[in-house]
Amino acid sequence: MHDKLQLFIGNWIEEGTNEDEFEKCEWFEGEKHVFCSWDSIINGKPATGRSILSYSNVIEKFTYYGFSSTGRNSYQTGTYSINKFIFSGEIKKNEQIVKTKTTLIFSEDGNSMDFILEHEENNKWIIIDKKRSVKLQ
Repeated sequence: MHDKLQLFIGNWIEEGTNEDEFEKCEWFEGEKHVFCSWDSIINGKPATGRSILSYSNVIEKFTYYGFSSTGRNSYQTGTYSINKFIFSGEIKKNEQIVKTKTTLIFSEDGNSMDFILEHEENNKWIIIDKKRSVKLQ
């Protein structure tokens, strides 16, 4: 299953509701984990982040752990089906625990990725952020 993570490998430019971001994802030694790093401007201030994607044979799901210089961190588990990853987790928002869902849909050629972030509110999924990333050649 680790081979499905190949879709993330490369340099990406993200465009969307926030400032444009540059993200680089590469294999960690052994090609079982993907390590990504990004730089951005958030609320007018420089920010950086790191994330690790992997597949857990123990829980039989993909895993994502990300953190940033803004103090944000996130752990999610997910599934894969035909160029699409769906990760789910929880965050704390206004002192409440909120369920999250992140959907990543890759184009057939793997050169673009649609990112959709949703939060569950009143038993309905609400889109919080949606953007497209393009792989640099």
